[in-house]
Amino acid sequence: MATETNAKASGGKSVWMVLAALVVANLLVG
Repeated sequence: MATETNAKASGGKSVWMVLAALVVANLLVG
């Protein structure tokens, strides 16, 4: 949890955007 909070504090939103993009790509390809 501490790592997650740290990521959010340092602009972790971009990381979640990338993860979401990967998931969407997987759904489209699959």
